Amino acid sequence: MFLGAAHDRRPSRGCSARLLDGEQILIRMCRQSTAGATHPASWKTGLVLLLVLTCTSQISGATQYETALNAGLAALRAGDLPSARQNLEQASLMPEAGAMVWLALAETYRRLPDPEQAEQAAAKALQMGPNDPRVLQGLATYQAALGRWAEAASMAERSARLLPQSGDAVQTAVGLYLRAEQPEQASALAQWGLEQNDSTDLRLLLVQAHLAGGNAKLAVEVLERAIQLQPYEERPYFELARLQMSLQDFEGSLATIARGEKIFSKSPQLELLRGIAFYGQRRFSEAVDAFLRSAELGLKMEQPHAFLGRILSHAHDRLDRVTARFAAFAAATPESYLSQYLYAAALLEGMGPSLDPATAAKAEALLQRSLELKEDFADSHFEFGVLLAKKREFEGAEKHLQRSVELNPKSSKAHYHLSRVYARLGKQEQAERERSLHEKLTEDERQAMRSGMAPETQPALSGMIR
Repeated sequence: MFLGAAHDRRPSRGCSARLLDGEQILIRMCRQSTAGATHPASWKTGLVLLLVLTCTSQISGATQYETALNAGLAALRAGDLPSARQNLEQASLMPEAGAMVWLALAETYRRLPDPEQAEQAAAKALQMGPNDPRVLQGLATYQAALGRWAEAASMAERSARLLPQSGDAVQTAVGLYLRAEQPEQASALAQWGLEQNDSTDLRLLLVQAHLAGGNAKLAVEVLERAIQLQPYEERPYFELARLQMSLQDFEGSLATIARGEKIFSKSPQLELLRGIAFYGQRRFSEAVDAFLRSAELGLKMEQPHAFLGRILSHAHDRLDRVTARFAAFAAATPESYLSQYLYAAALLEGMGPSLDPATAAKAEALLQRSLELKEDFADSHFEFGVLLAKKREFEGAEKHLQRSVELNPKSSKAHYHLSRVYARLGKQEQAERERSLHEKLTEDERQAMRSGMAPETQPALSGMIR
């Protein structure tokens, strides 16, 4: 029997299970959109799946209405919009027609596109199912697909308040309010949701809402409360330490990490944050130790290895250990441009100003592989150019250093080495230009370090955490 019919029917147990499946689709997409990872067009997939999960008949001997509806949904899912329109319009004319067929028509018209018809169908769906969580979920997805985040959030909130024990429904609505840049509504709904069904995920969304509203103090308090309520869950420690670091409270961040590591003594993520906090305090030797430990705990994690690569010059007394770690990382992730680059960089760092042919050949092969995997990686071009210059292959060095500067024009060291190569090639005018750029960028970097900011030549360390 059609679950979205105009009659006031209580969903069956099977319907409830499918409804929860629909919520999972929405919450997953909402989390992605809050992080800026989902384009509005991709929400159409969620709506089609929600419709199929909710409406597909599980009973043999389907009625004429159900046959037309299911044929329309199948066509919609297959992208056959003319067939979807024909079957769904046919179903909408039958006495059994309910809100869900109009919701399916709204999505069909949106994709044709026929905006006027889509809006009329969406309005009809809302009129027929104003208190049906399934309809409201579908309309939230429909509005999100159009990029109407505020309208999507409003529909999702109405659905969530009809399902007070469904944490996912609340998280969906809160995430949409954040996407709509409405932090006050997000905060209010998250606080209501926590009263109904406490969860770490919802508390973290509340933290985002407070931060979006400019209230970091409340965000810290929420995370402290999350740790009190769930001391054996790692994520609140991690998020609190990261937040404190973003507020330049490095000592507070280190204290939070120490609290977390009493329970999670082998956490690569907490050790990673410790390294970043030490880096922020310019305690580079301790940062190297922390990044090394994080890398050894998270053997395939990119972040600690990347951070180690950024501060190789501070790791000379542990360079053998770092090089061995990078070698293992490269072997474990052969399709990673980063791992191949890092191993090469460590080999070249260990080689120093001299030229060891065997080491140079190995590093060159690794850099070549890194660029095969990602041609637009400035650091691999830089190291390749420096290596070729050391081998006195100045034309090849010129090519790679030019590409490095093109990809990362703020790098003072790339301009410096390019100026030297130009001088070797007798290109004095270009060499002088690069020297001037190097001097200017070097001074910019000094000013940035004095003001406590990371130079623009490198990404902010905290921004590399995923």
